Amino acid sequence: ILSCQKAIDSGKVVRYMVTARPKNRDSYMFHSANLDAVPVIARVAGMEYVEIETQGNKEEELKDLEEGLTGLDIEGVIAGAVASQYQADRVKAITDRLSLALFTPLWHMDPETLLREVAGRLDAMIVVTAAEGLDSSFLGARFDDDLIRRLMRVAATRRIHLAGEG
Repeated sequence: ILSCQKAIDSGKVVRYMVTARPKNRDSYMFHSANLDAVPVIARVAGMEYVEIETQGNKEEELKDLEEGLTGLDIEGVIAGAVASQYQADRVKAITDRLSLALFTPLWHMDPETLLREVAGRLDAMIVVTAAEGLDSSFLGARFDDDLIRRLMRVAATRRIHLAGEG
């Protein structure tokens, strides 16, 4: 969502909000938690919602994404990758094959700066945890200075990416 906002801030017209919905909760490429919120976000933002179904099997899910994007009248793709070279390389390969521009405004952004921007611009909360050190007390926590401090404490003692990558 922050990537979309940054695209709009830069003057890009964002017509679609596209979500790949993996049946495999452990998809290598796509988030699976709380995806039912995305059509609501798209509607509120005045965008058309497009859902691409995928089994979520490693590498095969990329074909599903490419096929889903092929049918859209678009000039480019906005992606929210922060540090995952795996995801960035695969999305780039798809956009190259489809002759689309790729906009990744969060790529290699400092994680603390990213979280502070999320806290300042969005009403965002943690809806799932899957990393050592992030217990159920984090669920439902809204991004603010307190949560960022808590996440920084966990990141300092555990091997997690501050912005949740990976």
